[in-house]
Amino acid sequence: HVKALSRISRLLRRDSFRQRLIDASSPDEFYAIIHEAEQS
Repeated sequence: HVKALSRISRLLRRDSFRQRLIDASSPDEFYAIIHEAEQS
């Protein structure tokens, strides 16, 4: 769990990533945005 939180914390430092999460229209889209970011 700590590793996952660490990765998400790093991603949240990006303004564009945070905005995409805010604009997500569903939980599935929210998850897809996180998953996509982790793959890159």
